[in-house]
Amino acid sequence: MKMFNLNCPRCKKYFYGDISMIKLKVPVHCPQCDGIIPFQEYSPCLNSSDGAVLARLREPLTEENMDRVLYIPAGK
Repeated sequence: MKMFNLNCPRCKKYFYGDISMIKLKVPVHCPQCDGIIPFQEYSPCLNSSDGAVLARLREPLTEENMDRVLYIPAGK
């Protein structure tokens, strides 16, 4: 699985996520400040998309299933 590295534009702390989230332009969750960051806000802050991580998904992340696979709380 390809990963992206991100310094949160709000708290400036580092975290990573699945590169398919960038391709789908979905919001990401910063585990450091608990913020939900929209694509328009985090896209200028993206670092290189290198490295790999083991993860278990029952199906590939796509635009059609991202609402079922990703949890995005209302109001954040």
